[in-house]
Amino acid sequence: MRIPKLLLSLVAIFALSRAVLYTLFPFRTDFLPWLNQLLDIELLKTNLWESVYYLHATPPLYNVYIGLVLQTSPEAVLPYTFAALHFFMGLGMVAMTYALLNYLTASPRLAFLGGLTLLAYPILFRFEIIPFYTYPIAFLLVLSAFLLMRFLKTNRGGYIVACLVVLLTLILFRNFFHVIVFFIPIAVGLCALVYARQRSFFTTAVIASAIVLAIGLVPSIRNYADYGVFSSSTWQGMQLFSMTHFVPDEKIDSLIATGTVTPLAKLPRFQNPDPYYAYYDLEPREGIPSLDNLYKSGGEQYGNFNNWIYIETAKEYQKDALAIITAYPQYLLPKLANSMYIFFGFAPYRYFDKADEWFIFDGGLLKQGYQAAKYFIEPALYALLFFSLFVGLRKTRDPLLLYLLFVLIYVFAVANIVELGENNTARVPIDPLVLILALYLFHDWLVRVLPRERKLL
Repeated sequence: MRIPKLLLSLVAIFALSRAVLYTLFPFRTDFLPWLNQLLDIELLKTNLWESVYYLHATPPLYNVYIGLVLQTSPEAVLPYTFAALHFFMGLGMVAMTYALLNYLTASPRLAFLGGLTLLAYPILFRFEIIPFYTYPIAFLLVLSAFLLMRFLKTNRGGYIVACLVVLLTLILFRNFFHVIVFFIPIAVGLCALVYARQRSFFTTAVIASAIVLAIGLVPSIRNYADYGVFSSSTWQGMQLFSMTHFVPDEKIDSLIATGTVTPLAKLPRFQNPDPYYAYYDLEPREGIPSLDNLYKSGGEQYGNFNNWIYIETAKEYQKDALAIITAYPQYLLPKLANSMYIFFGFAPYRYFDKADEWFIFDGGLLKQGYQAAKYFIEPALYALLFFSLFVGLRKTRDPLLLYLLFVLIYVFAVANIVELGENNTARVPIDPLVLILALYLFHDWLVRVLPRERKLL
């Protein structure tokens, strides 16, 4: 197959840019012990499968991915192994962005611009050099769209099966992508699409969707059977407690005094296990390292966030969160506003009630201009771009565009309901999709709308 020159140029530019950037910014394997979503890296190296079996805090594939790299790569070359993996993910995203835009617009030059913008996108590069799940998730989302595009172009059912496998990988990589709320609507849409375009493959598509659904439900069923939490992450209750962030302390105190809420509501979420053991007046237990160890092997600064105590605290946090929000629903509004502000920004933990910690204007005029852009202009422009996509594409019937819009609205909704401090991190994986849709709309305006407006003039 002949590869377009513009695509080859993108490959060359990406490779040259990474040769320079990886020298200036080496891969940060020192992040591994700090990542709460990961089990102890020593357990991942020496006892991977037993440790993953007892994993309840997150779906399994992220830990499996990191564990396999740790087991197969010598310590001395570990940063280069991760860098190579992320290099090919990044190269794949750039190439698939080119292919998707070329399919949507039939404009190789615009597709080249999209790939060039993506490879130079600084926020995505930030996650390219750390072993966090954000970069693989971004790659998987672009890959799912690419596979759907290939089906639309060829009508080959194998691309639908491959797309379903990618969606299963997403579900098993991060609990953010819920097997019911995220997967089922997409699976129904894909099966309807197959029925309309390749009816002979419809039964296979339905069976493949059912198999993916069954596999995707396994972590939730296991957590419910063992721990009474129907979710692939037992942190669910602690995550939901972010909804109470702006409820004043005195109002929570009044609910505690009446017994409506437990004193756990006064303890910060996602702390090391110690304060929760003290709260329940329990002693740490021994037995299964991934479940019972208080800390990872690096020391007391690295808490084991898969400790069994989080199962109990998360259940209690969830009950308290629902009770607090039921009593004071008006405080959901500032929470949602703060969530959206962080979602459309490029820095985490910009809480409105702690603005004195981050909202700083100092220095000369240029520095203050940069600060104003960072605090106000950039989030406003991104929000305007994001919502304009839905306005501009409100009448579309294109399956690929509808899929991209669904992913955007899903991530926006879940992040702003459940997340707070790290909403921008939740958004980053869809940034390539936002870029694709924005450039598609720009091309549509240039080709279809602008000439019509000129004729009217």
